[in-house]
Amino acid sequence: MLIILGFVLWSSWRTDTVVTEHEGLSFASGELLEALSSSESNLNTRIVERFRDRDSINCAGFVRDDLSGIACNERGGWHLRLQRDGASIATADGEQAKENDLALVRAISEMKRPP
Repeated sequence: MLIILGFVLWSSWRTDTVVTEHEGLSFASGELLEALSSSESNLNTRIVERFRDRDSINCAGFVRDDLSGIACNERGGWHLRLQRDGASIATADGEQAKENDLALVRAISEMKRPP
């Protein structure tokens, strides 16, 4: 019983370090916020693509072991518009990484501002 409780607490603590809630919306925090705010990926977050949405808002698709999705710099922070399960960013298999990114890339293309 204590092991299960410990795991639940650890899981919620870990998620809380990269996502915070404000007025019912999810925003990036911690390492995820740092990666989205910088021009490069970091050790735990890989930026798939940076782009502008149809309203010219800066957005980025990202992948982490614990979370992947699309965040846009709006409403006072990096708002997580799309959240999905994470995928390994440490994989040595480039083809597997491409497969993991495929759904994310499709979502990005739907959100992008037309050229």
